[in-house]
Amino acid sequence: MSFQRDPSVEGYDILNRVGAGSYSVVYKAADVYSGEEVAIKCVLKSSLSQMGRDNIITEIQIMKMLKNEFILNMRDFQYDDWYIYLILDYCDGGDLSSFIKSRKKLPENVCKKFMQQLVLGLKFLRSKDITHFDLKPQNLLLVTQPSLRLKIGDFGLSGFLSEETRCNVLKGSPLYMAPEILLGKPVDPKADLWSVGVIFYECLFGEAPLAHSSCRQLVKFLRSEATIPIRSGLSDNAHDLLSNLLVINPEKRISFDDLFVHPFLDLEHYPLPESYLKAVSLARKAVKLDFEKNYLEAFNMYCASLSYLVPFIHTSLTPEKDEFIRKKVSEYFKRAEQLKSILYKAKECIGNQGTITASEALMKAARPQQRPTDAVAPATGSTSQLKTDSDAAHPYRTLKQLALVRQNYITDDESTLKIQEVPAENDIKVLKAMCSSTPKMVDGIDIGLTAQMYLYEGNYPMALDHFKLCLNILVPLLENEPPGQRRTLLTQMTKEWLNEAESAEALILAVEGTSNLASLNQREESCVIQ
Repeated sequence: MSFQRDPSVEGYDILNRVGAGSYSVVYKAADVYSGEEVAIKCVLKSSLSQMGRDNIITEIQIMKMLKNEFILNMRDFQYDDWYIYLILDYCDGGDLSSFIKSRKKLPENVCKKFMQQLVLGLKFLRSKDITHFDLKPQNLLLVTQPSLRLKIGDFGLSGFLSEETRCNVLKGSPLYMAPEILLGKPVDPKADLWSVGVIFYECLFGEAPLAHSSCRQLVKFLRSEATIPIRSGLSDNAHDLLSNLLVINPEKRISFDDLFVHPFLDLEHYPLPESYLKAVSLARKAVKLDFEKNYLEAFNMYCASLSYLVPFIHTSLTPEKDEFIRKKVSEYFKRAEQLKSILYKAKECIGNQGTITASEALMKAARPQQRPTDAVAPATGSTSQLKTDSDAAHPYRTLKQLALVRQNYITDDESTLKIQEVPAENDIKVLKAMCSSTPKMVDGIDIGLTAQMYLYEGNYPMALDHFKLCLNILVPLLENEPPGQRRTLLTQMTKEWLNEAESAEALILAVEGTSNLASLNQREESCVIQ
């Protein structure tokens, strides 16, 4: 776009042109008073159709009300006889499209960070009943300080949708356009979810799905409602999220609610001010329980606190706060390891001395003594076969899904059952004897006990895998289990193993966060645009 008159914005010195769109040019500028850099989007009034004018007005109205860490901030706007000026925060990292092209494709952990930020921005938009309709890498801008972050921009094609309104107007860009828009079908906010899936795919593989198809081939494929092919090499959670976003039929596409709690994104533990406050609250509870010698609950609370605190290691706050967080992560991780050792010794005491009580075992285990040599967890050669069998009857679920399913299967009275700090060996023997008529239940219990052994040894990835496997076997069995002692014991054991599985997850994060910090920092710096 060529301007017949140089743009002039009161209070700003225009430095250089940084980009152009269909009806605007973007300049880098500086505040004449503070010297702070901004971006100014200049729109030539005479170049706008009536629809173009409506788009600009909508953009101004929307951006004035959007104040969020993951939304491009509009500071102010001005206009004169020739131009409309939008004064925006300057994003020094360019856009996501350029970032991907310069690296061909991105590692899954980097994609996860971008997806977390994009979805958090999208969650904010949904809270304002706003649908973007033009999500694409070119409209996702990056800032590099204090750390690499993504911001959703360019709301020129955004709109508000009431429940009664369904839009049939073609919007957005064809490669990222939801099938229902491209095919002229009724449109709702789930159109943005398709665009998120295409962006995720492009981050992972360097190009959009169906990028080499002609328009006619694309339309034909979309009309067939075939499955979008996804390349191998992804984690289970990444593959699950991508396959549920790229669903042609919007009614079968993942919902916003399910997106916001998807385990790949793990938004609950994303480093935000509220998650830091939660980490502090959990840590205080852990210290209190520890002081009261409630070691099992203290162990779980330390681990829960770490799950919120560890992600802050990868963010650049002030040097003092960074150091404080790393110190606390190391401190809580060390204490969780000590408590794990105490609980393991107490379990051994009960096994070796049948008359000793759980309290006596804990007191004995808590005394300073030489740590025993780590035992080798018993092998379970049939675990892969069991997973296959479990999948045939029920989908293989994540921990959050298992917790929800379990909650549906148990009664209100059962939900208040407390787990024993050190389960008596007799309870496990009794439960296994009761389960002798249900071999699958015995297998699940054996795998759970093996998972505990791995947890006590410090082999957290193996512990987590075994906990997930045993819970995927046992939790569905609760649905048809009649009331009685077997159901009560099974309810207690599944609750304990769910807690310990979540603790294993947190400890895996803590190990990653506390080891090789220098190399982690180096890897993060390699992802930042210089």
